[in-house]
Amino acid sequence: MTSGFLKRIRRAVQAALNEFEAFAATRIRLGGNRSERLTGNFLTAKFTHDTSRALDPHLHTHCIVFNATFDPVENRWKALENYQLLRARKFSEKPVLPRIRP
Repeated sequence: MTSGFLKRIRRAVQAALNEFEAFAATRIRLGGNRSERLTGNFLTAKFTHDTSRALDPHLHTHCIVFNATFDPVENRWKALENYQLLRARKFSEKPVLPRIRP
């Protein structure tokens, strides 16, 4: 596998995460009311593997999204409101494949 191909894979995965991250929000609870505030950020970890569990060739990246977003209005880390993220999951996966091609 060429380093150029791996770079395209990494860029494509990051582009998908960037699309997904735009939907990040946190819960706001004031005066008995509940709402959401878009934060546009979350913490992630990425792990790229080049084999399957059976050790067959299989390039893939696991992206772990932590339940944390920084709320700049309250200037603190808070839990994610996951409703919009779950709805956006398939949308954010679509940019990956076309971006891999040279």
